[in-house]
Amino acid sequence: MTINEAFVDSPAISVEERIKMGDITAFENVFREYYAPLTHFANGILKDMEAAEEVVQDFFYVYWNNRNEIEINTSLKSYLYQSVRNKALKVIRHENVKQKYAARFLEAAHTSHEEKNPYEMKELQALVNEVLDRLPERCSQIFCMNRFDGLKYREIAEQLSVSVKTVEANMGKALWEFRKALAHYRV
Repeated sequence: MTINEAFVDSPAISVEERIKMGDITAFENVFREYYAPLTHFANGILKDMEAAEEVVQDFFYVYWNNRNEIEINTSLKSYLYQSVRNKALKVIRHENVKQKYAARFLEAAHTSHEEKNPYEMKELQALVNEVLDRLPERCSQIFCMNRFDGLKYREIAEQLSVSVKTVEANMGKALWEFRKALAHYRV
């Protein structure tokens, strides 16, 4: 038995510390105990079970991968619920931004095409949503921060702790995807 195994087997060490030390069994036990309640909690916020499951799965993935950096200053249960709540609210904010962008885009398209067919407008709305959904989360976030919040690339880079080049690359990818998907709607 290694020293690390002796600590992992010790009942005096908290579950959080055992997970931090890489105890996969402790992590799996927490996952099994809290997955269903956290999913129902997230569903209460999101009103979408599939999105709630994705939020909880993403949370546990991030928690395991960043276990060494995470400092839990409350009970584990409080930490889990607060983290899932924050992730669910982030999803809602992201959806709101996507809807705002789609509405602005449609409004601009509508004013440039005086007699737009309502079916064409629905198709355009669906295309915009599809592109936003298809983009990686970080790419979509950077695009929205620039286009809706009016932030400059440097400001976005500072807020997200990434390089300006990363922001530029993500904006280029987002714009390329929109150009491809919406090419036949250009004036």
